[in-house]
Amino acid sequence: MATIELAFQPSPLEGAPPPLAANAIHVWRLQLHDMPETLLLAREEEERAARMRHEPSRRVFLHTRTMLRRILALYTGHPPEALPLVISEQGKPSLNYENAPCFNLSHSGQMGLIAITRAAPVGIDLEMRREVTRPDRIAKTYFTPSERAALASLPESQQLDAFHACWTRKEAYVKATGTGIANQLASFDVTLLPDQPAQICAIDGHAQKAQATTLHAFRPTHDAWAAVCTLCADMELLGFEPATE
Repeated sequence: MATIELAFQPSPLEGAPPPLAANAIHVWRLQLHDMPETLLLAREEEERAARMRHEPSRRVFLHTRTMLRRILALYTGHPPEALPLVISEQGKPSLNYENAPCFNLSHSGQMGLIAITRAAPVGIDLEMRREVTRPDRIAKTYFTPSERAALASLPESQQLDAFHACWTRKEAYVKATGTGIANQLASFDVTLLPDQPAQICAIDGHAQKAQATTLHAFRPTHDAWAAVCTLCADMELLGFEPATE
């Protein structure tokens, strides 16, 4: 798939944040193998974690929320545990104060991604490589006719890559809008063929609507697919990861 080469620059989680330009999206890559020594959570997050029965899921939740708060604190200057995080009815988190940066997060396996921008709502999706039996069957439910045709036009050896590329791009847009996945994935078209740049081609059949968005696709590791979308045109992408402490 045609994806951008995104380098992840080590950056400390103390002091000044990387400069966040008005036309930029920062993507932070997290490794979730080891828990942070100190957990920085709000009371409701601690209570939610305590209710989780599946230990691996609980650890990922604790890790991602702690790192999310540390990274957002870097950009906002607020104490991590005091950041006013709220969750919409569709499950999208945001900061509940005026002029707060927009952000979104995704995790798969032992990796997490956090996208931050000041320009517009943002969505990010990450998928580790997994075998999908008959991706065309899933595409029949969630992809548009043009996406299904593009997928079917590829040799079988390329279809799994194309499926993951399409899925992450569509999820990133849906997460940016905050409308939820139900009945949304088939309402817009994205590119998925090899050598095509990531792009939203049309929304509700209108190409003009798609021009007001930015979609970037990248591979955070060789066995993972990711995409980030903002509801704003002409945004650049920069990658970071926490420096070893």
